[in-house]
Amino acid sequence: MTVFTDPYQDSYPPSLWGGGGGPASAVVSINPATKAVGAAGFTMTITGTGFTSGSKVSFDSDPRTTTLVSPTQLTAPIGGITGVARTVQVTVSTGGSKPFIITATELADEEPESHQDAVLLPLPDEQEPE
Repeated sequence: MTVFTDPYQDSYPPSLWGGGGGPASAVVSINPATKAVGAAGFTMTITGTGFTSGSKVSFDSDPRTTTLVSPTQLTAPIGGITGVARTVQVTVSTGGSKPFIITATELADEEPESHQDAVLLPLPDEQEPE
């Protein structure tokens, strides 16, 4: 087995090489990944690898109280969603991020209403193009 080392590692800040000589964390998914403006507060679950007790979650650059559930899972409370529709980043301090989409309105989970009783009206007469 060959082991390669970086003789300059001590001259780089730990944030560039994962700190502590170990691998940086990676974010695989966030749940939920989308909410609508006006949604109530919720707990976000971040799934990934390499999480430690030093891993901290930020939502749109705002640090959140973070709970280490396991080396592959973090949770963080997120307050109610305000503002406008946009995409923000969910970032873990030890490495990794995922986009979180804020929609303008709640996404419908139910089937659209049936239009079987709709009445079709003729369109006004228009001249045919020549």
